[in-house]
Amino acid sequence: MGSYSNPTADSLINASVSGSNPSAVMNEASFFTAQLPVVWQPARDHIWAWKTNISATDPNAFENLTQFAATPEFWYLTK
Repeated sequence: MGSYSNPTADSLINASVSGSNPSAVMNEASFFTAQLPVVWQPARDHIWAWKTNISATDPNAFENLTQFAATPEFWYLTK
């Protein structure tokens, strides 16, 4: 990790940084779309649902409800 090396990538980077070819950046970008120099780690998705009959007695608890901090101990259902 952290020691990515590719001669093609190096030459494309050098061409886009110090070369005069206007399409060098596009060549570099298209190469890196297939050769990602990172360790990919998936991020978990958050799924939030809103229900119109959920409320809270404490204003902070209701703010937390809308700011992605789950505090269900302060919520109640209305009709």
